[in-house]
Amino acid sequence: EKMSGELLFVIVGKNDKPLYELEHNSEHREMDDPNLVHFFLHSSLDAVEECAWKKDTMYLKVVDVFQNMKVSAFVSAGNVKYLLLHSQKNDDTIKNFFQEVHELYLKVLLNPFYEHNSKIESPIFDDRVRNILRRRFL
Repeated sequence: EKMSGELLFVIVGKNDKPLYELEHNSEHREMDDPNLVHFFLHSSLDAVEECAWKKDTMYLKVVDVFQNMKVSAFVSAGNVKYLLLHSQKNDDTIKNFFQEVHELYLKVLLNPFYEHNSKIESPIFDDRVRNILRRRFL
């Protein structure tokens, strides 16, 4: 089952530093304030921390709900958080998306020119994440 509607994906590093962001279909946003969705995702980090302590899996499923949107989360062993804001629930698709992007992120970490916990500005990384998003959800 493919998802439609808005998707917002972020990778958050140590000290809640945003490392990467990908937004899809934001022009159809029903909310008045476009920054509200970013604020909400950021506020979900507390829920992610709480869930991460309770579960021993990297994929935390839905950790927060806002209006008709859900936040699913994945936390790596290095405490890098992957958050996806979406409107539908398809756990397997979301889990596979997170795992694929996590593998890409690990490759970024292996790059000697990448400064740890800095913004990911690689167009190749961005292109690959977009392809995964398209393949999994659209």
